Amino acid sequence: MRRTKQEAEQTRKAILRSAIYLFASKGVAKTSIDEIAKEAHVTRGAVYWHFKNKTEIFDALFDGLHKSFIEIIWDELDKNDPNPLDQLKKVCTEVLLNLKTDEEKVLSLIIFLQKCDYSGELEVFRQRHIAKKKEKFEAFHKFFLRAKDLGHLPEDADCELLTRGISIYMKGIVLEFLDERDSSILDKVPQLMDLYFKNFK
Repeated sequence: MRRTKQEAEQTRKAILRSAIYLFASKGVAKTSIDEIAKEAHVTRGAVYWHFKNKTEIFDALFDGLHKSFIEIIWDELDKNDPNPLDQLKKVCTEVLLNLKTDEEKVLSLIIFLQKCDYSGELEVFRQRHIAKKKEKFEAFHKFFLRAKDLGHLPEDADCELLTRGISIYMKGIVLEFLDERDSSILDKVPQLMDLYFKNFK
């Protein structure tokens, strides 16, 4: 039984990996279940065993991408570091530098930031994915709130605005990298993060 479960999980991962490459290169709408099955070296039946349809695969890819980010953030929050701003800078830096070696994550970002307009059959996922993104926003927000409580930010600091700012800043770096696919942009991430967070010193 254990081996069967392991094989099933391997098949599911193969399907998702194949979908990542196809969705990133062709877009979700132009990719078929047959193509995903062929790329994953499995049958159509195997795909439908794990996923009801193509859009469920799309949703699973978003969940995987979101989970990889949110787990890193919450792990750091659980440490209750005495310097939450330095901690947040470290998290942001590590998340971005990880893109240098994680090709599947890069392709997932291409899908959700460049290839998807949430129209047609994907429209039903728009609000759900926005809600997921709010979880990341709320986690970042907690770092700024802790910093303010500890006196590391002025009493009149707008933590929600600061959270919005770092989110936009990081997204801008990611989009610049995706547009150019030039890893030298990521090489500058530590300096870019120093530039942003020096305003809080």
